[in-house]
Amino acid sequence: MAESDRALVALATAIDLRDASAFGHSGRVAEYAVRVGEKLGLSRDRLRILHYGGLLHDVGKLVTDDRALRKRGPLDMVERAKVMEHSLRGVLLLGRAGVFPEVLPVVKYHHEWYGGGGYPEGLRGEAIPLEAAIVGVADALEAMTNDRPYRVALPVAEAMERLRLGKGLQFHPEATGVLLGLLEEGAILLPVAGNPPLEILSREREEEAWNPLSPTMSRELAVMYRISLEAGSILDLEPFLQRTLEILRGNLGPAFYAVYLRDEETGYLVRRAALGVPSNMAEGEVLTEEQGIPGWAVRYGKPVVAGDVARHPLYRHRGYDQARSEAAVPLVAKGEAIGVLNIISEITNAFGEEETMLMVAVAGQLAGAVTTALVHARIAQVAIRDGLTGIYNHSYFYQRMEEEISRTQRRRGNLSLVIFDVNGLKSLNDNYGHLAGDAALKAFARAVSSDVRLGDVFARYGGDEFALLMPDTVLQEGLEVVTRLTEGLEGKTFRVESGPETGGEAKEFPLLQVAWGVASYPEDGMGSAEMVAAADLRMYRNKIMRKTGEGRKLAGDDRLAEKPLPLGW
Repeated sequence: MAESDRALVALATAIDLRDASAFGHSGRVAEYAVRVGEKLGLSRDRLRILHYGGLLHDVGKLVTDDRALRKRGPLDMVERAKVMEHSLRGVLLLGRAGVFPEVLPVVKYHHEWYGGGGYPEGLRGEAIPLEAAIVGVADALEAMTNDRPYRVALPVAEAMERLRLGKGLQFHPEATGVLLGLLEEGAILLPVAGNPPLEILSREREEEAWNPLSPTMSRELAVMYRISLEAGSILDLEPFLQRTLEILRGNLGPAFYAVYLRDEETGYLVRRAALGVPSNMAEGEVLTEEQGIPGWAVRYGKPVVAGDVARHPLYRHRGYDQARSEAAVPLVAKGEAIGVLNIISEITNAFGEEETMLMVAVAGQLAGAVTTALVHARIAQVAIRDGLTGIYNHSYFYQRMEEEISRTQRRRGNLSLVIFDVNGLKSLNDNYGHLAGDAALKAFARAVSSDVRLGDVFARYGGDEFALLMPDTVLQEGLEVVTRLTEGLEGKTFRVESGPETGGEAKEFPLLQVAWGVASYPEDGMGSAEMVAAADLRMYRNKIMRKTGEGRKLAGDDRLAEKPLPLGW
């Protein structure tokens, strides 16, 4: 056996091991496909493609969710869409590996239907590569005549009848005729079915999988399948939501489409993606659960469809003057509404039963994807956030600083850095306990965070020190920004809850004063270490000034450095 053949056999075995009930499936599909190809007079090279294609047609299942592949019960729409991904996943897997490129069309198109309605591209007739069509009918025969988790093997006569029913609809007519002829002649020996699985699924799943008169790609499933593919390839939430709305618009037509997600802190519904936004509708629209149809849908966790908004008691005008009908479907995860899919149309009664069912199915798929994305986002945020103050941590700050220095070098721009030191923290801890000190640090972080500019990076540098990175900012601008920030802290207070150190009562304290120093790129250094050292030195000089009361007199004092440095104010 050649080395390449050994690799193929090993890969086919790995595919079959994903589902013990289908062991040997890939080899049998390859055998049936080659027999059909021989009868059709295909060349040796094309028979080789059939053999390899049969062995690898399900390779995408190696990276498909096991829960859908092995589920003992009817697949819902989302699970069916997941299973349908395997043909494209197989192409990606083999394409990245750079092996057996000649079988890629077989792997990709073996689930296309001759009469249309298959996947992934809905090809029909002779547009489907012949090798893929042959493997498709061989795959159907093998699956029908062997036990599966969802049904026992069908009798050969019934399997043959289903092939006849699907001839010209699901299956290539000539290839199907040849396969039926081989079965009638006894030229293909089917394996003897084993004992029925311990748990047999309902007839519903069997009919769902083997109804040759019903195309695979119904309108609803086609949308779910396309969204499923997007969810597997897009990591960022907003682009995924946007693509989902584009897919919906392609099926439902022009309208205003939006997804609102609940903000965990405020509870408001924030628009995170939208298409067809009317010019009068507020940018960055935020809704409450008391506002209109989408608010009601989230509040009660039920879809709302208004065929004529002028007559619907829940409708609220939000800037869409041409609105005639509106639908809102909540995104429900673990029994809780986390957002809403909202569509407004300029057509009265735009949303019938079919459109509503589609929106409900899509909302269910979105809820799962959003939940997963938010979990990933929280994990990512934990990795870059300071546990006490919630602002960026030391390691993320350095990562961003290196990125900003590199970007500034390329653009020959400017960059300013501020180091803050919170004064009086030890005294506060000694007199009122560390909870009071923690409250002081959190209050300072909140106050500065609320006032920094968009694009600035504010982080806890360590202990009682904080750092602020200001891209595209020269030293003088940096000084002005920090002056404004520190002046904005005057008069602000923070609260320490009751405890032994506060005499049993809650107590208000003024925000602690801070010393600070500013450094800039490129004047103070070309790297992060040089800039931090310069800002740190100026911060300590500022601290000495405050203690001695000597003010700007120390600005040119070079006792703390080899060269005088401008002082942070």
